[in-house]
Amino acid sequence: MRRVAVILTLLVAIATASNWIYHVTIYNPNDYNLTEYQVRVELPDELKGREIAITYNNSPVPFCYETTNYECTTDSTKGDGYIWIKVPFIPANGKTGLKLAVGTNGAVNGDQVFDFYDDFNEGQLDTNKWVLGDANYGGIYYSIENGQLATWSDGHWRILRSKDPIGLENAVVEARILNAQDDQWHALYLTDANGDWNRYGILNIWGSDDMYVQVYCRGNYDNDYEELMDRFPLNQWLILRIVKKGTSYWGEVFDNSWNLLVKASKVFTCNDFTEAYIRQWKCYSNKDYWDWVRVRKYADEEPIASVVMVSPHSLLAVFNPNDYDLAEYQLRAQLPIELQGKPLKVIYNGISVPFCYETANDECTADPLKGDGYVWIRVPSIPAKSGIYLIIERVANGAVSGDQVFDFYDDFSETQLNSTKWILGSGTYLPINYKIYDGQLEVWGSDHWSNMVSKEISVSEFLVEAKVMNMGGDDQWNALVIEDRSGNELSLHEMDGTSLSSRLICNGQVEDVKLLDAFPDHRWLTFKVSFNGTFSINVFDQNGNLLASTSLQCPNFGGKFKVEQRKKVNVSDFWDWVRVRKYAEREPIYGFFPPANVTLTNTAVVTTSVTLVPTTLVETTTILSSTTKPETPVVALASVFLVALRRRLKDGS
Repeated sequence: MRRVAVILTLLVAIATASNWIYHVTIYNPNDYNLTEYQVRVELPDELKGREIAITYNNSPVPFCYETTNYECTTDSTKGDGYIWIKVPFIPANGKTGLKLAVGTNGAVNGDQVFDFYDDFNEGQLDTNKWVLGDANYGGIYYSIENGQLATWSDGHWRILRSKDPIGLENAVVEARILNAQDDQWHALYLTDANGDWNRYGILNIWGSDDMYVQVYCRGNYDNDYEELMDRFPLNQWLILRIVKKGTSYWGEVFDNSWNLLVKASKVFTCNDFTEAYIRQWKCYSNKDYWDWVRVRKYADEEPIASVVMVSPHSLLAVFNPNDYDLAEYQLRAQLPIELQGKPLKVIYNGISVPFCYETANDECTADPLKGDGYVWIRVPSIPAKSGIYLIIERVANGAVSGDQVFDFYDDFSETQLNSTKWILGSGTYLPINYKIYDGQLEVWGSDHWSNMVSKEISVSEFLVEAKVMNMGGDDQWNALVIEDRSGNELSLHEMDGTSLSSRLICNGQVEDVKLLDAFPDHRWLTFKVSFNGTFSINVFDQNGNLLASTSLQCPNFGGKFKVEQRKKVNVSDFWDWVRVRKYAEREPIYGFFPPANVTLTNTAVVTTSVTLVPTTLVETTTILSSTTKPETPVVALASVFLVALRRRLKDGS
């Protein structure tokens, strides 16, 4: 064991000291392309403080290391573990793959990363960036002290403004500032570059210690103010942000840890205000401070980024676009061609993850030769608006039965109903008549209502799916019933001997909706019923075409529930399978990375080829939520490659 630990330490040391390659995957959740977009990415622990270089299509990509006070530096030892990357292009609802190499420093200064940047570390004001005074106001007095710009005046209004206007249609202007004394300081302003007095800014007003935003738009707003805080904080660093989205503007204030303190409740629009200068005004003699100011591009939703070392195994990247965590979530993923029909094992944080192969009739099997190219994976955890990587190994078959993947599952592959899953006859119902053959459940009734009821299932937001066949006739078949403890229930059933309808009983109120004029005979249908306060009902034919859908409200449904079917007439109908899985408003997005050609030796790990683009990136919905923080929502991923190293070492290879 001691020898293994020593060798592992050497391998890791050599790997991180040499020119190692990492994947940086950046996903754009917006419905439009992002170009030259600044993305904040957290580095894995083993890369923090190390020199790195980033390329896209073999060309260098501008980036810098973020410092503890959020400046941009080329010195990796001064970094706080985050980097800012100016990503050349991220397609709408798509991804961009970058290559990150260790051992070479490719960082550049902030001017090359941001659309405007100054951290005042040069000792003098850069006249290529700033202008002191204009036709109406004198130049502000200033000094640069320890990389911070101190400004003051002499009882008259004096200004500092950017030499060039912000030419971006959508921009985020941010400044780290310190208000040292109550006075009339217009701390961060955008003013019209066209010579009009249109403006938007964050300030305090003479005779008051409040913090305001001020807007002036010729013909729309005449010196309109909104109070943000009843006190402009003194002697503490704040980060002020003004967002410019087209001709609309709003302000936000953060503390020094990027916690949002206040956001302007109004979004002001000024159609004549298209290009803006960055400006501050001073009137009195006390000093206030700017530490840095920058401009970056704005998007409605920040991209999602992740970093991982290349692996000798395939990697499955899974991104969660929702603003809440997903736990024990069932993900359906299409395997790359090279993995289809092969025995696989799915690993997360060194532990096997339950999964099964999907068959041609949508069942779950542990036999890879019976798979249709898809797998169902029960992913342990996916953080909100972030992602994880799973390792896909081809060393052994780790697939399990559907019971271990889904929250409830039965494909009737046994010759008898499983008594741990089902109860025959409950309450006033007789036991339903049944037989099982060829993996299908045939049921029929009698002159009295009979049923079969599942065990109780505990999932608050769920999706119930069942594959059913109606054999025809007026058979009074409640083909799928979902019932909670309070007697609320939703059923899909044949009504009036012909039509397929849904019935919701919620708090004693009954609501019927006809789905199809005729319940199709002798054809397989798939029912999919999701619930998250609202039931969404969808009926598909055997080719996956949507036949009918509706939505019904029952907010009080929930807690624990059961799945059921009911029969009355002596006519056979069939279930092929039924399952319950967790529901998410937006399905996770996934992408496979093929393995890098990695060879392990006794002294080093050698990468001979690297593929940086996922073979697939699949999404089923559009991400709609957003973040208020300045950084890209990311997950810092420890090197999953270490798992493979430990396994190889343990095996003695």
